[in-house]
Amino acid sequence: MNTENAGTIFKDSFSEEIWRTTYKNYKDESVNDTFRRVAKHIASAEETEEKKQYWESEFYNLLSDFKGVSGGRI
Repeated sequence: MNTENAGTIFKDSFSEEIWRTTYKNYKDESVNDTFRRVAKHIASAEETEEKKQYWESEFYNLLSDFKGVSGGRI
């Protein structure tokens, strides 16, 4: 198992393998980088910078530690 620098830990090696082979972007060093990238993209739909920052944080908090998991790739 891999311990991520910002706290999220994979519960098993299969989950980490799926992340590495399916969801990891070449710039992502950890699953937390992926969560930040996804949260930022989702929040980009907001109209103001203040709302973007708020929702980016909310989405990241939901994704971190696998509290919420999306339905897959869109």
